Amino acid sequence: MAGKPSKKTDGEKSLKNVQSELGKAKAALRIERQLTKRANAEIAEAHETQNATSEILRVIAQSPTDVQPVLDVIAENARRLCEGVLASVYRTDGQMVYEVASTDLSEEWLETARRWIGMLPCPHEPF
Repeated sequence: MAGKPSKKTDGEKSLKNVQSELGKAKAALRIERQLTKRANAEIAEAHETQNATSEILRVIAQSPTDVQPVLDVIAENARRLCEGVLASVYRTDGQMVYEVASTDLSEEWLETARRWIGMLPCPHEPF
């Protein structure tokens, strides 16, 4: 008979239900994998930060009277944690800004930068 919807058998209804549940399970599995991946990335990042902190504390303990090795390791860990090409650490005396440590830069570039940066007035707003 034309125009009359065909009745689905119990087997067809059951197959549709199984397919629907399978689709839901696949979606839940994708979400679970994404959450696991994100959690693993956050754990790895926290571990990197903890390692950097441990390294800085170790250098502080080894160099109680010399601040330069500490500043150098801070710059290197900042560069690595931020996935940067280079990093610099600056200090201010309230009047001027000075570069005190940096990574992966030639001595010639460092001397030029120190001359220029050492001439920069300290901003009135804290940075």
